[in-house]
Amino acid sequence: MKSFAASRPLDVTRRAQDRLGAVLARERRKEVKIEDIQGLGFDAAMVRPNDERKDGVLLYLHGGGYTCGSIEYAKGFASVLAAECGVCVLAAGYRLAPEHPFPAALEDALGADRYLLRSGSLASQIMLAGESAGGGLCCCLLMRLREMHLPLPSGFIAISPWVDLTNSSESYETNAAIDPSIMKETLDYYSECYTNDPTNSLVSPIFGDLSSFPPSLI
Repeated sequence: MKSFAASRPLDVTRRAQDRLGAVLARERRKEVKIEDIQGLGFDAAMVRPNDERKDGVLLYLHGGGYTCGSIEYAKGFASVLAAECGVCVLAAGYRLAPEHPFPAALEDALGADRYLLRSGSLASQIMLAGESAGGGLCCCLLMRLREMHLPLPSGFIAISPWVDLTNSSESYETNAAIDPSIMKETLDYYSECYTNDPTNSLVSPIFGDLSSFPPSLI
């Protein structure tokens, strides 16, 4: 699987991730309603569960190494979150590198948060969620909001977040043989596509000040 993953060009990886999103969306199509949102400068959709059990909204930022994952993938994962949690989910299909490097993804994440506030949500009613690069982007968004002296969401959920784009941890070597799919070389490529300064805390939040963050589930 690793050799296959390493040899895949970016367009193939993107298509595969979008197909996964389509499968997830089909599995949950009877449990949610999806409404595309226009005019934000990036693709977005609101996914509403038929069985809405909770107030507020999740702002979902998808994974994909900042290079993969269109709105179609985001809708699929957001459909799972909405159906399982009984809460509305805003799926943000932020712009991707290398066509749109940093800070495009962060600007779009900020735009999604601003959209929710303009639509009537309070910061205390918003929670962030994301996997992989999306989990790291949640942290970066919190830092950016704090820099701008804007209210922070009530919390965030980060699923295996990518928070260090220098990829310098010893675990890349010690766990190389047992990781089923992701290789350091692949992540190095994604990092180079996204930024020329991976130590920037708005790219790699592990180098930033994480104090005063809202409650988190990692």
